[in-house]
Formats: sequence, C-alpha cells, structure tokens
Amino acid sequence: MVFHYRTSGALLAKIWNVLSTPITPWASAIGQQAIRECFERAQRRGGDHYETCCEEILLCAAGGAGLTPDARADLMLLLRRNSRKGRIGASLDLWHIKIADFCLRLEMIGFDVDSGPICEAARGELLKELKPSKIVTPHLIDTLWMEERFKQHVVIRAHHGGKRRKVRTLRTHKGFILQAAFGRDQDLVQLDVFGPKYSKVGDWMVFLKADKAWSLELRDVPGYDPGARRSDRDAPATRVQNERW
Repeated sequence: MVFHYRTSGALLAKIWNVLSTPITPWASAIGQQAIRECFERAQRRGGDHYETCCEEILLCAAGGAGLTPDARADLMLLLRRNSRKGRIGASLDLWHIKIADFCLRLEMIGFDVDSGPICEAARGELLKELKPSKIVTPHLIDTLWMEERFKQHVVIRAHHGGKRRKVRTLRTHKGFILQAAFGRDQDLVQLDVFGPKYSKVGDWMVFLKADKAWSLELRDVPGYDPGARRSDRDAPATRVQNERW
C-alpha cells in the first residue's frame, strides 16, 4: 500500500530537516519514554484533548531538530486530513484510536516513534466497546497494527515541486529508507519513505546505482553530517557503496 500526501515545499523541507538529523540511542530512548508518559497521562485524565496530546507527542518525536509551532500545526493537519477511518472509528470515536492512528502515521513517515504500545492500548480499548454479536469492518489499527506498519511506502510531494534532478538516500537505525528528491535549485520536491520490511526493495535500490544519484548514507553512525554536500559523498564514515541486502 502507498500513502500519498501533498504539502507545501516549506513544510516538506522542515520534515526532511527532522528526518535527516541523526538520533543517538540515548536520545531515542528518552523520546520514546516521553511519548509513553504523554499517552499514559492522557489515560489517567480520561483522555486529553486530541490536539494537545498529539502536539506533545510530535514535540517528543521531533527531538533536537524541532519544528516551529506553525509547522507542527500544518503537519498535524496533513496527517489528520489523510486519515482513513473505518466504521468502528467513525461510530465509537474513541480518543485512543485517534492518537494511535496519529502515532502510527507519524512513525510511517520516518519520525522516531514506536507506535506499537499505543496501538495495542487503543486496540484493547476498542475491544471493550465491541459486542460479540456485532459485525464491523476492521479499523485501520487492525489492518496496519504492529508489523504491517513497517511494510508501507509513504510519498510526500510538494504542491509546486519541479522535476527531480538529484536524490539523497538515507537509512535510519530502525531500517527505514528515506529518499529525498531535489530540484534544480536544491529545493526538496518529493520525499519517499520505505518501511524496513517493504517488499519492493528495487523501488529504492535503483537510485543507488544511478550515475547521478547520491550514495546510501547511514544516518545515525558517528561522523554523519546531515548537511553534507554532494562533493562530500565519499566520506567513509557516512557512505555505503554496493552494500548487500
């Protein structure tokens, strides 16, 4: 399944800035703990306002790279606008499902979020609401829950993006592949995110062999420079050539 999004070039550039920033294991662990505490706090209060809880989660997920308040609002609107609700979500309207769906989509576009525990908690609340005799259509959390979220391809395009001329490909510590396509003036025109278990490896591997493509970069290794230019692409600490998969 491919999830398509369209947004402004400014927001796309800010998303890329967050995703291309390296994450240390310690910072990742702190961020995951903060996200869990945010969700648990909402549970104790009987459900925080959806917008407030999601914004706190987004702040934790963005880490040191950060996002401006306007960028956070635009990103939340983008994910909510493209959310696909099943009949369960539409009829019960549980805040657990809304937040889990938000975390799941945030993780699928490459943010450092582990949506598994939150999706599991939401699924448990969902089962409490269902009657054994009730026939319902599975919700998105059931169809993409846990492992399925790692097999998806997300495409984010700029509204007025031009022709792609250069491609930069990153691999994260979780195995996500991030492909940023740049136009003539180095403006980001498209961002592709492939889950670590995406079945069609050739969809992103082809860029590693193209003459004008930038080689694969391991984003979170020591020495990686998120602002490296093409002339620096042969730095041994940050580039991987002809790696076997």
